[in-house]
Amino acid sequence: MAASSGRGVSGNYWADRPIHRILVYTEHGLTPEVVEAFFREVECETVYDPFAGSGTVGVEALLRGRGFVGVDASPAAVVVAAAKVSPEAGVSLRPDPRLANYYSEETYERLLRLSRRVHTALEAGVFFNVARRFSKFEYSPAPRFRRGDPQGDPEEHFRALLETARRDLRLLGGRRGDVLLGDSTWFMPRRVCGVLTSPPFANNVDYVRHTHIELLWLGVDPSRARDLQLPACEAAARSWRQHMPLNLEPGGRRARGYQRFLGQYFYYMRQHIRLLAQALEAEAWYTIGDSVLGGVYVPVHEILARFGEEEGLGASLVNLGERRMRRGRRLFLLRFRSRR
Repeated sequence: MAASSGRGVSGNYWADRPIHRILVYTEHGLTPEVVEAFFREVECETVYDPFAGSGTVGVEALLRGRGFVGVDASPAAVVVAAAKVSPEAGVSLRPDPRLANYYSEETYERLLRLSRRVHTALEAGVFFNVARRFSKFEYSPAPRFRRGDPQGDPEEHFRALLETARRDLRLLGGRRGDVLLGDSTWFMPRRVCGVLTSPPFANNVDYVRHTHIELLWLGVDPSRARDLQLPACEAAARSWRQHMPLNLEPGGRRARGYQRFLGQYFYYMRQHIRLLAQALEAEAWYTIGDSVLGGVYVPVHEILARFGEEEGLGASLVNLGERRMRRGRRLFLLRFRSRR
């Protein structure tokens, strides 16, 4: 596969596409070109995504007549992905009182009434879109409170988005997939034909903060959700998590935090790759970004490739080019192949 060009590779390419537009999160490097190449080159009836996020891989698999199984450790991500690949699944919202801090009083009351009419994953996914749009939060480049209140009627917006989503879902022709709440560092199907995924990047995004509002609408305490996820940033590092020694010594006043985070990140990614090596039958494609922490370059892609080879997988890397939002940093496609 040739390196991509032109647009950059770190942005979200799916926000305006049918079905995907129910709600999308950051999909690191899963550009249409990468996705298309995977489905062209990897022959598998069912595709597995161990870091399912907002369900990008699931939608693209079902559109091509493939089966799909996804796993994610975030309850918010599982509901959003299910809205697209298993829209009839039952979901109930349990609003946390802290949500009142994120809305004007009138908007909050309207959303509370609307939340009582949510009974399926599709309705929940659309509701989350509306809840984000009408909150006092901005999500780019990082979540923060904005000035002023968003204008419009949440209920009217919900009805319009739900109608669009139902129309979009007809493109699947009734095909459905499965998405499960689980931790891919200890869970793996017994047999996995093909994998397409974008795992958490080292110290890149605090996924819990980016889904804070959805978690509160689900009644899930964000701090508890952070304990469940694979460390993806310093905020997710915990003193009780296991870690591995590294020959990397970040500098600066945050050096100790970086060292702990990286040791935990690589420990759990190695656990995941070990499980993958036991189950993989064909190929697994991972989009991976490099990192710079405390002035030290961290070749995450090379380290994960080495883990795969040590576990008996064939590994190769393709340079996909510069990450659009991280000048001087690059994105790589890591391809694992079963040697069995």
